[in-house]
Amino acid sequence: MVDIINEYTRETTCEYKGEVYSVRDNGAVMRHVREGKKARKLDNIWTFGKKDPKKGYMMFSSHRVHIIVARAFIPGNEDGKMVVDHIDTNRCNNRVENLRWLTKLENVLLNEATLKRVTYLCGGDIQKFIDNPSCMRDLTGDNQDIMWMRTVTAEEARTAWDHISAWSKRPSSTYKMMQKQEKIKDFEQWLEVHKVKEEHHTKDGNTIINLDSTKHSRSGIMGEDVEQYHGHIGTSSNPELNEEYVETLNAWKEQEAFANTKNESFTKGALQIHFHEKLYFPLCPEVSAVVNLDEYAKRLEMGKVFAYGVGGNNYIIKSIGWSFNWDFLQIETEVKTDKWQIPCFIHISIEEGKYVHSSGEFEANYRFCDSPNVLQCGAITQCYFPLCPKEGNISLEEYAALLQKNALCEKNLYTDGYVFDREITKSKDGTSIIYVGVEMPESLKPYGDMIIFVEHGKVIHQIGSTYFDKRYLEREFCRIRGQEWNDEEEIDDDYC
Repeated sequence: MVDIINEYTRETTCEYKGEVYSVRDNGAVMRHVREGKKARKLDNIWTFGKKDPKKGYMMFSSHRVHIIVARAFIPGNEDGKMVVDHIDTNRCNNRVENLRWLTKLENVLLNEATLKRVTYLCGGDIQKFIDNPSCMRDLTGDNQDIMWMRTVTAEEARTAWDHISAWSKRPSSTYKMMQKQEKIKDFEQWLEVHKVKEEHHTKDGNTIINLDSTKHSRSGIMGEDVEQYHGHIGTSSNPELNEEYVETLNAWKEQEAFANTKNESFTKGALQIHFHEKLYFPLCPEVSAVVNLDEYAKRLEMGKVFAYGVGGNNYIIKSIGWSFNWDFLQIETEVKTDKWQIPCFIHISIEEGKYVHSSGEFEANYRFCDSPNVLQCGAITQCYFPLCPKEGNISLEEYAALLQKNALCEKNLYTDGYVFDREITKSKDGTSIIYVGVEMPESLKPYGDMIIFVEHGKVIHQIGSTYFDKRYLEREFCRIRGQEWNDEEEIDDDYC
């Protein structure tokens, strides 16, 4: 750990909330002893902080480390009204080059989720907000936390918009990463891709046009714009709209209407929604089979083709998981064609005796590992658990008996994990669990832990934290077993 803490090029001091800190440009901080006071437990110790399990920030005591680092190295927030943004969106990366000050408004506009909400509340067009922030409506329920944006002036909104537009043109930015991932050409197209419109009615003469509800579209033309273009097609005021363009618009509308309707797929008994083409689902159980998600789950396997269309799009399975309520399966796929590939999440549920396949957004979930009955959560990296029984009614006692010291119990792309120790105990809510200490000789932090429990007939491995010092695990097992911990020497992992 000392080597990592000492990998820095600049060090300075700053004052934050009445405390004096030494700060390094690698994101490490050290709190000074207060003048005339006795040193506290966390004083004079270099640390990156401790991760807040709920919000993901690195914390020092009750303070967020990234704010201290930004105060020390980055000018521009003298009035204290700005917020710190993590450029790569990783809240644990507090290196100076990954931090920047943003106004509260810029922070909202750069966040995809809040940008969608603002766009929705302004009738599907972010430009309406830039021109007149007070146009936001229906600020109730979950939208109350952005009610303050109504009081923003048009000048402030334009300035914020100019700033983030300039940010998008920088050689290195999170926008550039999203641009590469989503195959988009420019900042304006990125906005179109992430625009949101609502289901509503608008009058066109004596005709009422119903606009379908959709989360987003990759067409580049959205909602009311399409109706506007259609209203001018064939008129002398728009001579540039030729027949080919008209055909393109009509084809787009047909695709959107198809995508927003629950349709029969090419596979009998399988429905689909939010796809722009009719698909085959080769792994879907036949109609005559028992309709339940467990039956479907048994057929799924990483690397297999989950769906395909007549146009050549193949959806290859990358990971498989369950929702926490066990009411739908979530399949992470990669869509491959001759020209491009893009990630796509597909949810599978059951409605009226049929499997419904819906293209959607990622939701936190359990993940499959090497069988439908052996799952993990708490870590993105795919793990495998060679000792876990794959079939039948699995009891914790049977599994614990296999977790002998030094036995290989976990494998992933980066390291192997061996049993350090294990104990059957209970969680805070009374659930029976196995607490397992894991030793990973090839890792920078060679010790870790996980909790194993059974739910819905499946064995869940909840991946925990990693540690530099094995004494952290030894102390945990003493606590679990009601034994006394006699080592008074401090453990570095308590502070990092």
